[in-house]
Amino acid sequence: MKPLAPTALSSAEEPLYWRRHQAMLGLIGALAIIDIVWLAFFTDLRIGLGGLALRLGIAGAIGLVAAYYGISGRSARLCATLLCVAGLMGLEIFATIFNYLAIRIGFPFADASFARWSDALGIGWLDYNTFIMSRPWLAISLHILYLSSVVQILLAVLALGFTGRLAALLEIVVVLSVTSVVTVVVGAMLPGLGAHHFYGIPDQGAAGFVPAIVASHDRTMTLLDMDK
Repeated sequence: MKPLAPTALSSAEEPLYWRRHQAMLGLIGALAIIDIVWLAFFTDLRIGLGGLALRLGIAGAIGLVAAYYGISGRSARLCATLLCVAGLMGLEIFATIFNYLAIRIGFPFADASFARWSDALGIGWLDYNTFIMSRPWLAISLHILYLSSVVQILLAVLALGFTGRLAALLEIVVVLSVTSVVTVVVGAMLPGLGAHHFYGIPDQGAAGFVPAIVASHDRTMTLLDMDK
């Protein structure tokens, strides 16, 4: 049963709202199907079931609570907000799996090309990095912003939902979902290990993903641990 339409929406907005919601859920479902088929028939990569079950369980529980509030009519805002939170959690799970599967296709690392494009565009990544690192307050601030990106998204979702801006809430969630999938696909076709690794400079923990990407790319990774 479809949850009751949020009261913060006008009757003219409701059809578009639910189409966007269906598009988000359809995207997540498509990713899940691709992951399942790929894991079952086209790879030797296995998923750590403990971490996967925990993440799916949390997302599913939030989705059930959202369904309760929507179907019962107790709170349309809670329904819409929790549905979006559960959707983003589901997207993160299946997009992560898809990312590691797609990288195993083995397209050449594109860091050298990225460096040439950076120089051609006059970006000067090394100068940029030197500028940032020479100002500890700026480097620390940017590092905190980077590490807290998930929290920032969650706070934005909660703020939009609890203030009743449900159309804007779903719009930003759909945009996040689509751009995340595009990023994963492009990242698989043009894999990179990052500028810190390419230039051989300290990464201050920002490039901790490199070993996993290398192991997935050369197919030495046989177990993806979702606990990490």
